[in-house]
Amino acid sequence: MASWNSYCYCKLCDRPLSTHDYGTSLGKKTTYCRFCASTAEATGKSRIILGLVLITIATPLIYLQVGNKPLLLGIPAPVITILFGAYYIATHFREKSTYSPIYDRWVMKHGTDPDKWPGR
Repeated sequence: MASWNSYCYCKLCDRPLSTHDYGTSLGKKTTYCRFCASTAEATGKSRIILGLVLITIATPLIYLQVGNKPLLLGIPAPVITILFGAYYIATHFREKSTYSPIYDRWVMKHGTDPDKWPGR
């Protein structure tokens, strides 16, 4: 079964969009809702993975290479890596708190099969 991060979301329609319910313009990564033609937002599926990799793997490697040498505004390189990792993890949870309730409400009302959702 698909989860909340398997879909794009239209904030105007307040609904998840399956692969049949949105379109992209040629040569661009912009996604459009086929029901109301507004811009739909795709979730970042790999943000939490990227954040965890930055914190658990990249930080020790950077520390081994440059130590605690200040780089940007006097901040040590490993701290910068940890901040980027924390940013990606926070972005994932912000998306989850935004889109998961939309998905849950939609699934409770219309079921889990996107082929049987209204507008099909």
